[in-house]
Amino acid sequence: MDNNPNGQGYTPQNNGQYGQGYNPQQPQQGYNPQRPQQGYNPQQPQGYNPQQGYNPQQAYGQQQAYGQQRNTMPPMKPNNNLILAIFTTLCCCLPLGIYAIIKATKVDSLYNTGQYQAAMAEAAEAKKWSFIGIGVGLVIQIIYMAFYGFAIAKGYMDSM
Repeated sequence: MDNNPNGQGYTPQNNGQYGQGYNPQQPQQGYNPQRPQQGYNPQQPQGYNPQQGYNPQQAYGQQQAYGQQRNTMPPMKPNNNLILAIFTTLCCCLPLGIYAIIKATKVDSLYNTGQYQAAMAEAAEAKKWSFIGIGVGLVIQIIYMAFYGFAIAKGYMDSM
């Protein structure tokens, strides 16, 4: 049965005295708080001079200057529009399509080097020049078909 007078909770043994185990009034054997630790010292290792502006205690992804956190996740990789540029080159307008392919191939290398804004700008340029090439190609095809149609019509009229 329980030795606690009110019948609830835990009753300490030995009238609240500590046994042979831990005693908070005495330091543990073998522990000397004044003696410096041997080995790794995270505060300032010997022979290590940190770079200016670098704090080894700083968590990864935190900006030191103003205490703001940096976004550690890179933005989503932009579509390089290479297929659109190749389509433009083969079907519509060769010079503008080649320029769009050059812009599209720069997107991946810029993204992989961490130049995310430049990669997005090059992707937008590749898309823009691809659509310009498609538009120019369509206009040229329409003009060609118009001239060809007029030539056929003129030949038909002359034969009558």
